[in-house]
This record gives sequence, C-alpha cells and structure tokens, in this order.
Amino acid sequence: MDHKFKVKRASSVTGAPPPPQSRPVTGHCRRGNTPGLKVTLWNISVALTRLEVTVAPRTSPKTPDQTPQKQEPPQSLRPGADPTRTGLRSGPGLDHIPDPSAPPRNKTPRRIMSRHVHHRGRFSKTDDVVNLVDKDSEVFPQFEAFDGVDVTPRSSSGSPLSVQDVDLMKSMNASAHRTAAYQTEALVIRRGDPFFLKLTFNRPIRDQDSFQVQFRIGANPNELRKSLVVVSFSGLVGSGPWAASASEQQGALMLQITPSTDAVVGRYRVAVGVALANGLQFTGPELQPYLYLLFNAFNPGDSAFLKAGHEEYVLNDSGEIYIGSMNQEYAKNWNYGQYEAGVLEACIFIMDKSQLPIADRGDAVKVVRMASAMINSQDDDGVLVGNWSDDFSLGKSPMFWTGSVQILLQFHNTGAPVAYAQCWVYAGVLNTFLRCLGFASRVITNFSSAHDNDGNLKTDLIFTSDLQPDSRRTRDSIWNYHCWNEVFLKRSDIPDEYSGWQVIDATPQETSDGHYRCGPASVLAIKKGKVCYPFDARFIFAEVNSDILYHIRDKYGNLSLLKVDKKTVGKKLLTKSPQGYQPLELTWEYKHNEDTPEGERRNEEALATAESLGCSRDHTETPPTSLSVTINTKKSYVGRPVEALVDFVNQSDSSLQTQVTVSVETIYYTGVRSQEVHKEDYPLVLPPRSTQQMALSVSPHEYLPVLGQQPNLKISVSVRAPPNVMVTESAVVSLEVLWLQLQVSSPVRLGQKGVVSVSFTNKLDIALSRPALGLEGPGLLPFRTKEFEVVEPGGVLKWDVEFFPYGLGLKKLSSVLIVNDSAMAWGFVDVEVLPPPHWSSYGSAPFGVPRLMRSSRSGDGA
Repeated sequence: MDHKFKVKRASSVTGAPPPPQSRPVTGHCRRGNTPGLKVTLWNISVALTRLEVTVAPRTSPKTPDQTPQKQEPPQSLRPGADPTRTGLRSGPGLDHIPDPSAPPRNKTPRRIMSRHVHHRGRFSKTDDVVNLVDKDSEVFPQFEAFDGVDVTPRSSSGSPLSVQDVDLMKSMNASAHRTAAYQTEALVIRRGDPFFLKLTFNRPIRDQDSFQVQFRIGANPNELRKSLVVVSFSGLVGSGPWAASASEQQGALMLQITPSTDAVVGRYRVAVGVALANGLQFTGPELQPYLYLLFNAFNPGDSAFLKAGHEEYVLNDSGEIYIGSMNQEYAKNWNYGQYEAGVLEACIFIMDKSQLPIADRGDAVKVVRMASAMINSQDDDGVLVGNWSDDFSLGKSPMFWTGSVQILLQFHNTGAPVAYAQCWVYAGVLNTFLRCLGFASRVITNFSSAHDNDGNLKTDLIFTSDLQPDSRRTRDSIWNYHCWNEVFLKRSDIPDEYSGWQVIDATPQETSDGHYRCGPASVLAIKKGKVCYPFDARFIFAEVNSDILYHIRDKYGNLSLLKVDKKTVGKKLLTKSPQGYQPLELTWEYKHNEDTPEGERRNEEALATAESLGCSRDHTETPPTSLSVTINTKKSYVGRPVEALVDFVNQSDSSLQTQVTVSVETIYYTGVRSQEVHKEDYPLVLPPRSTQQMALSVSPHEYLPVLGQQPNLKISVSVRAPPNVMVTESAVVSLEVLWLQLQVSSPVRLGQKGVVSVSFTNKLDIALSRPALGLEGPGLLPFRTKEFEVVEPGGVLKWDVEFFPYGLGLKKLSSVLIVNDSAMAWGFVDVEVLPPPHWSSYGSAPFGVPRLMRSSRSGDGA
C-alpha cells in the first residue's frame, strides 16, 4: 500500500507576510525500496510558517488530527528593549527563526524530524525527573519475589511477621529537625540528622526475623541512582546506605535512621517489607507514609552547612529587601512564607518542571543553578514573567506583591508563568525556594549596579553634542539598584577557600550556557578578581566594579571621551541583618575599601587579575577640568516637593561664561528614561575661584501625573563653557512611599479570631482613584486584596480584616496600597501568636517556631 505525507501549511506567524507562490517538490518510491511514501513539501521558509506532517493511507485518507499548537511563553517587556532580542534559543526540540539577512541556505529538502528525542536503543530507562507522582499512579508491588523462586507469597515456618502500623513520629522528629512550622501533614526532616520511626508488628521481633525499610522517590526508584534507599534489619541490627539501629520499646520497634549528607532531596514514600520464605511482603498504600527530606544547613557534613549564629537565614519566614537609590535606600518588607501550606510542594514542582534528574537533586550546586533559571520564565516556562514597562494590564504590577506565597501557589496550580516581576520579586521568590529546601540564603541589593551588555568592565554612556543622553545608541545602563541572592555552599568543584556565600541571580539579564541564569559564583572569588571559577563570576564582578565611560557623539557620529567614573558602581551593598530588622552592609565582602591606600591597592590587584582572565578595561585618563558640579539631594516622600542644591565650582583664575541646562525626568529603576518633568536653560557667570549654589524645587503637581510604578526622579545638570569645556552630572531621587497604619486586636491566640485594621489618610492635594489594598501574613492569613473607589484629599481609607492564626510565635502582617500600578504606601506590624488558654505551658521547641528578634515599623512617613 502506498502512503502519502500530507504537508499542510498551518497558521502563519503573527505579522508575517504570506508565503511565496511556488510549486511543491514531490518524490515517489514504491514500498520495497526505501520507505514507500510520497512526499510533498512547500518550498517556503520555516520562518514564515509551521508545517503539520501527517501520514495517511492513500486508499483511505483521513482528516489529520488538529493538534493545538504550543503557546510560546510571554517575553520580558523592558523599556527600550530591542524587539529582535527575544531571548529564545535554538536547539533540539526548539523552533529556530533564521535571520532574514543571512545568506540563503542549501534548498535541498531535509527530512522532517520528530521534536521528541527517542532513547530506545540508547538507554534501558531514561533518568527519572518527576518527584510529585500521584499516589494513585505510584503503584509498587506489595510482594517482591526473590530471584529464581515462586512468585506466590509463602510464609516461613511458625507465626509469620507482619506490619500493623508505621509511625513517623512527626511531632518529636519535627521538633528535633526544626521543621514543625511546615504546614503539611507529612514529616519534614533534614538530611544528615537522625530521625525516629516506630514500627508495630503482630508479635515481638526474633533474631531470625528480617525486614526492610525502603525510601522511594520518583516513579522509577533505583538504588544506583540514589532514588531508592534500602535499610535492612536482621533482628535489631540495621545496615544500608543510611545508618540505622533498632530497639524494642513498649511492644513496638523504635528505629533510628540517619539519612546520608548527600542524599537526594525531595518527597519520599516509606514502605516496610517483611522477608518471607520466597520474597518480601510490603505494607499496603495505607501504611506507606510520605516524608520530605531537605538540605541541612545545621549539619557540618552537608554541603549547605552554615556556621552558627546565622539561623535567621534558614528559619525566618519574612525579611526586608532594600530598594531606592544610593544614599536614599529604604526597606520593603517581604513575606518569604516557606512554611505555608503548598509552598514545599510548589518548590518540588519547580524541580520537576526543570527536568533536573532526581539523582542530581542531592547536589546543592546543581539545585541552586537550576533554581536561578527556573524562577524566571524567559526560556523554560519558569515561575515569573519579567516586565520593566508601565503596562501591567495582563497581570499584576511587581509593586503589588508582598511575598512569595501567592506566586508559588499560582504557578503550582496552573503550571503557567505568573505575571509580573522585577528584580526584587525574582530575588524574593528565589529566597523562598532556597530556604524552603533547607539552604541558608539572603537577598542582596547592589546600589548603582552596572549592566554591561559587552561582558567587560566598561559601561558606556553616550550623550549628544548638547550633553543630553543618547538613549537610542546607549546599550549599557546603571541601575539604581539590583537585587540578587546569596546562598551558603561548600563547593567541591572549585578550591575550598572559595566555599561560603555564593551569588545566584534569577533576573533574566544575560544567558549562561544557553539559559537565562546566573551563578553560583563565589563572593570571595569576585572580591579577588578570580573570575575564572564557575559560574558567571565575570558578569557579577562587572556589576560591582565596572567603570562608567561618558562619551560625546558629534553630528557626524564621532565619539569622544568626556570623563571616566571609577567610583560610582557598586558603592553600597546591603542585606537584612541576622540580629534584627536593620541593614547589614556587605560592600567590603565584594570589593576592597577604596577609601584607604591599602584597599585601593588591593582593589587594583583584583581588577588586574580579572583583566588577565578576560575582562577588558579602558585605561584612558581624561585631563582634569577647572569646572565642577555637585548635586545634593534631600530625602523626600511621594506627594511632597522634591528639593536639591546644586553647587557650581570654578577653580580657575579666570571668569567663566557658562550655559547651564537643568532637567528633571522620571526614570525606571533600571536607569532608562521615562518622561520629562522639568527643563530650563540659563546663562551663569562664575567668577574666578568661586562657588555658586542653586536651589531646585519640583512640586508634586509637576511629577505625579508622569510618575512611574517606581517613584524615581533623575536630576541632570549640564554646563558648557568656551572654548570646549563640558561638564555633566546627575543624581537620582527615590521618593519613599508613605506608611499605612496597622493595628491588631490583642491578645492573638492560635486558632482564635483576630482582627487587623488597616488605615490610610490621604494627605496629598490630589484624589486617589481606585486604590487597592493588599494584606498578607504567613501563619496568620493568606494574601487578600480589596479595591476602593476614590479617596479625596483629606479622606480616610480603612479596612478591617478577620483572621485565624495557624502558627505560633512572632509573625508579621504586611500591607501595601497601590494606585495606578505604583506603591503609594505600605506598612507592617509584628504579631505575637500565643497558645490557647487551656495550654499549661508554651515554648517554641515543640513547634519548631524560631523566636527571632523582630521590630515593627508603622507610621505615615511624615
């Protein structure tokens, strides 16, 4: 029988022109030669159309199945982004859109290959990559016969041994492993530390009795791949890859089992098998409980081990992320919520979706590198979609999120990326993932962070001949701030001295080995300029050490170097202190103190080392000028006037006739210009050896109508003096948001109704149209939101919310007020959740609730 390939033109790519009219190329051969098929191919570019290929018998054609096309993941929206740089990569199983300007390829028809990789004939079984298998489909045989014997269960002589109960001792084990705060029915433990398992049999154990405890992870557990762990017992003596011992207690058998410090992390199913005469009889599904195994930052043998005194970075479920600009930074509260119901399952779902083999999930470096890729959706349908524009109509403004829980639960429930995120959201969600799986981690903010597209130590900013930024030709940028994460790891793939804090970054900026991911990279290696060690140390080194080169472009396109700034980038790095809610500066962990002669010398050595390893620098020196400008800004709040003082200094012995241009514009926190607010030009005469000062004030009526979702204003001052003296300086003013008032009824007790009141008084001169309040508190209540109509000047907005606490100890309620996708105000309050009155005593130990130092902050910011 002849067959025919029907090659059908599917829907065109949006916006693509129609395919050219050309004759199909056909060929035919009879069965018995090669494949007896007739092939019809349209001779058109695959950049314009997709092809559907179906096979049907020639004698009885059938309508091809209409397979729905996969929807491409949404791409990050950046202001001024090049639409051709979509972030899509080509490779096996991925669409490749060729460059229209490329030379024509060989037009010989090629075989249309399957998009799926077939492993048959290469592996007997592929690596298991799915941990969260449905219990109904996770079927294991209840009897496993010994090799070469009858498969029918047959007991030994005498009374056969059988299991009546399997108890994972959740309360006792969770307290010892500091995991009782996880809101899950299953036991959560940390690898490397012992846990207890109580087995109840139908009779006492005898010396000749043998049984096994199996820990299975994934659908195809295998001992060689560490996804099947078998602990065998002969009487009371245990043996296996996990240390074990047994003792009889009150008619039951108490086992003590210690998972190895390199065990696979994830959800295990526990099964007990009793040895019969011809095989093992396992417990049924009702006696096969689950347990979760985490990395252990408290065990010296674990690669995630962190020295004592930093438990905050593992156990605290809330924190602060610092945003703003240099010398005007302020804290944004973030609820990590790693203990909330469903979050642990969502983190394992992320590993499943990444296709990271289960056998590799005990390797800390591979897990955190995978996480830096999966938290963004740029090329792997990960958790978050980035959006650096002002249009959030298809999702939520990044400023609206108060924590990670809602994001992770939505991603787990839908499997689709969540919209939208910017760098601090990526960092907050990644921090939740890391802490949830047992790592010590923290969010770092780098103020004046360089984003260099060329992979060198030069950030090139181009200006026009009248000293205005040339946004069209400038590709590099200086971000007001950028957030990434640090995770504490013992690295075996690099020299041991570079273990410790490692940088990972989930914000999709540049690709690393074909994926949008970054790290882990040793902080100490970055400080020393050892950018040769994996992963991505060169990019991070440039973010904190790049020089800023200011270029002037004349009308003919020629560039001339105006000045080189070697001091601005990486001026301050902050994180939350482990001792409380105040910032901890980490600048000198990334670089040497350039304000001291010794620090400047060592920093130059680090720069020279990085340069020798491929990071290019510009050593051009520009001559000093006698004219200088300094801008001194004052702290300001949204809705209040923005004020600054500008000093003009003439150090020459002659008078200068200058022309001054002052401009104020709103900018994205990435340094990209948004809209102009104020601009003026005027002449200024500077006498010899003199300083003149100018006061600048911008009213809220000028900037509020064009203020973006992050309240940033950039003040630029340019001065020109004959014959060819040109000076330009700029400063960013980050307007701090106002504060909401939060009040909680007291006392607050576990499981009993509490009430929180959120209020805001509009002290601005403008009405707030359709403001929205968001409220969240791990251990207190899930994320809630409420919209209002209009809040007139002087009006009061108030919202009372009932909640029922489900976690003991110090908790935090956070709220945010959003107006036109911008954060107008936020606030938070600490809540001490007490036990019910009938409990005679209360301590944190039985519940594993860390009692950490926390301070509340609530006010109107005035």
